[in-house]
Amino acid sequence: MSPKNLLGEKHLDYEKIVPIILSAFAALFSIMTSLVLARPLGSASYGIIQYYLGLINTISLIVAFGINFVLVKSSQFQQNPKAFFTRYIILFDIVSAVVFPVFFAISYFQLSELKENIFLIILIFGSGFCTAYDALLGGYLLGIGKATLSTALTSFIPKLALFVTLLLFYYVFGKQFLMDYYVIGYLVVYFLSCVPYSFVFFRKAKFRFSKTEIVAILSFFVLVVTQSLNTNLSKVIQGQYDSYQSSQGKSYTGILGLSMQIMTLATLFSATVTTLAQPVFAFHSERKDNTSLIDEYRTVLRVNSYITIPFCIALMIEAKSLLSIFGSSYSDSKSVIFFLIIAASFLLSSVTGPDGTLLTFSGHEKIQIINGLIYIIVFVGFSIFLETFTIFGIAIAFAISTIVVEGMKLIEIGVYYKTIPIDIKTLFTLLVMSGICIAIFYPITFVQNAILWTAANILIGIMAIILCFFLSPFRKDKYFFKTKSLEQKNISSRK
Repeated sequence: MSPKNLLGEKHLDYEKIVPIILSAFAALFSIMTSLVLARPLGSASYGIIQYYLGLINTISLIVAFGINFVLVKSSQFQQNPKAFFTRYIILFDIVSAVVFPVFFAISYFQLSELKENIFLIILIFGSGFCTAYDALLGGYLLGIGKATLSTALTSFIPKLALFVTLLLFYYVFGKQFLMDYYVIGYLVVYFLSCVPYSFVFFRKAKFRFSKTEIVAILSFFVLVVTQSLNTNLSKVIQGQYDSYQSSQGKSYTGILGLSMQIMTLATLFSATVTTLAQPVFAFHSERKDNTSLIDEYRTVLRVNSYITIPFCIALMIEAKSLLSIFGSSYSDSKSVIFFLIIAASFLLSSVTGPDGTLLTFSGHEKIQIINGLIYIIVFVGFSIFLETFTIFGIAIAFAISTIVVEGMKLIEIGVYYKTIPIDIKTLFTLLVMSGICIAIFYPITFVQNAILWTAANILIGIMAIILCFFLSPFRKDKYFFKTKSLEQKNISSRK
């Protein structure tokens, strides 16, 4: 078969291109939202907002119960996908009803910022519920091959609406109103982005689950909680510890939240491409085509890295200038170190590729559960141990847990598939590109004019990304955004 036939005709695959464009705009709105919040509020008040977000996203992970990943993996194989979706929405509602009184009790009696504040507790839980509902709807749409609609509903629209809402809060009513009504604005935005019209995806369904489905649900729940909890839990733990750290004249929940927000945006492209790869991994796994599975993993790893590496290296080299944009309370030397530790952790997680996603969607959920439990144990253990030794305790614990678990996942892939996950050619390519990015971004640190600095970063950043793709020795990577592969066409044909 000719290379052209292997790669497909050279037409753009808009189900890859459009979601990434929407994600890029969503990232832009997110960073502008951070500016609207972080700069006028300062690190202490912004830290409270991040504490709320940590709780909202923690609730979201728990009540979602891993159902969104079940929907991504299995919706494509259903004869009646809408009835399948309806069954899981009912389960989601039941789980939420069970979790609410537990969260209420913990919040009312234990959490420093929510104690005896019934209205705020309900708002926080409602926000987590709507965020989870949004993820479930997005997972279902992605599973049936509607990646563009999934990205629009779960990322682009809510982030745009939240930015506009908070902007109005600040400029019309002022800083205190923004602080007091942030959670209400968040709740309304995420409710309107998914709940009112989702009934069009409902169908009459029997609320019954097979033993296999129950095992899958529980596996994904434990998996998602153990794999994703640290990012949000870190904000909650840091918020609880701020009483100790404030005695030293500083609250670090704000810089922790801002660092994670910036790096989440920097790796948003990686997350989007990895999400698009989930049903493809499931497709190859269903057919026991391990060669194609590993090939797809390496391709996604490289394509992610071509954009993530320039982004992350630029942010790390110019950390002080970047943080100063959000105000002087974020740009002292300790805040910069805090940011660099978090940034290095995100970069490592990104360049190791979708290793966890590969394991999850290829039938190795159990080992991923073990990985996740170790991730949480290492993180919480080091967080508690380091809290009285250093103000960077949470950041260091986050970095250590990332190093340990990412290394474990690569070893596991190597054992399961009897191959080196990141082959020598790929590793060498990424190292060379990293060196090039360091060389071209470092001189920009000497630019003093803010406008020139911004323009230089944008221009050189775009050139660096194009250069990475252009210099790639892998022909397939250059055609990643071209015509759909056979497996993607099969997924789309099932919707």
